[in-house]
Amino acid sequence: MKRLKLRQRCAWEVVFAALLLVLIDIFPPQLMVVLVLWGLIFLSVLFVDPRKKTLLAGSIVGVLLALNLVLPYFMQTTYYRPYERLRKIHSRGFRRYAPNQDVVVERSHGDLLAVGFRHPEVQELKQTRSLQFVTDRYGYRNTTVLPEYDLILIGDSFVAGNGNSQDDTISEALGKHGLRSYNLGHAGNIAEYIRSFQSADKEMEVSGRRIVFVFEGNDFRGRDYCVDEIAFFVRLRRYHRLLRELHISRFISAISSKFSIVAADTSPAITVKALPDGRKMGFFNEYLNAALETSFNGKCLENLLQRAEDAIAMLVFIPTKARTYSFLFEDPQSNLNGVSIYSRESSRIAAKLGIPYLDLTEPLRTRSMSLLPAGKLTFWRDDSHWNPEGIRAAADVIALALKKTSITSHEDRTAAPVDSRSNER
Repeated sequence: MKRLKLRQRCAWEVVFAALLLVLIDIFPPQLMVVLVLWGLIFLSVLFVDPRKKTLLAGSIVGVLLALNLVLPYFMQTTYYRPYERLRKIHSRGFRRYAPNQDVVVERSHGDLLAVGFRHPEVQELKQTRSLQFVTDRYGYRNTTVLPEYDLILIGDSFVAGNGNSQDDTISEALGKHGLRSYNLGHAGNIAEYIRSFQSADKEMEVSGRRIVFVFEGNDFRGRDYCVDEIAFFVRLRRYHRLLRELHISRFISAISSKFSIVAADTSPAITVKALPDGRKMGFFNEYLNAALETSFNGKCLENLLQRAEDAIAMLVFIPTKARTYSFLFEDPQSNLNGVSIYSRESSRIAAKLGIPYLDLTEPLRTRSMSLLPAGKLTFWRDDSHWNPEGIRAAADVIALALKKTSITSHEDRTAAPVDSRSNER
């Protein structure tokens, strides 16, 4: 009898532990914080009746999951960007979007107004626009799916086209150069990009030369891909990511981050500069700080790219908005005016692995300067992403580079960067 009661108690404790982990992980803390909180709470109520605490935890989890079902009906006001509303996470640890979607969103502002709302000049950045967001049957931002493409584009929100309508994505811009391009873009880090195209090989009926885009602002900092976790923690992290994709989790995270920004006695999250015509342009401080970095150990990046070097036809570097518009910053000796340390390392690694490399910094700077007299820009003033002009500039350079480089197999690659001017400085 005692043994039976012990078994029942253990069963209740296991269920409580699972429900408690779900409950804590729905909220914003990072995975390690979640595990610490879970352990502390579990131990602190260890001697409480397991049935009572399990039922309580189950009731709270049930209410939160019920709210999760209701939230999608209010997503138009909950999320100001369509990609937030539609994003999904794959079990292999990378993001994509809900499949077969075609939505139009009247976007009231860019991401800089969301993170930099405390700045006194933030409202002067505001640019409203209508965005169409279309996904294919695989959950990527394409209007159609063909069996074969000239290019498969892999990268983060710049490739996916956040802040821009469907016709203004990089894949559509390259299409105007006669290059049929499949957009495999999604938010994440470099390891997730590689996982996405490796998964695509197994699950999707598309083929083409793969171009990987890396962004200076967030692809090189906080490099989770440097950590080789044991299988148990890999599975746990995937579970953690899946819970974070729940609408209730994202909603709580968004609300808590705004409260933390308001409560913190810190400077605003953005920097605002005046353009020559008097208009204001915003810059995300996190990306600005990344562009100012002077050191970077690329060993982890090299190891990661080496695992997939045979599958990468070109590596393309996207500079931050601050580096593109470096002339707006007072210090002429600033690191913003030179070549990014991340670009230097990426160029070195690409040359070592025999992957053609292209740095978009100088082309974007040149196009940005040439457009200024006409009042045009290559980045949205209220957003950290490039606009249609910037996307077209990038597409022009990429198309030209591909014409100069014949890439049919790993053996055909040249070790030299495609754009040597950007890498010799």
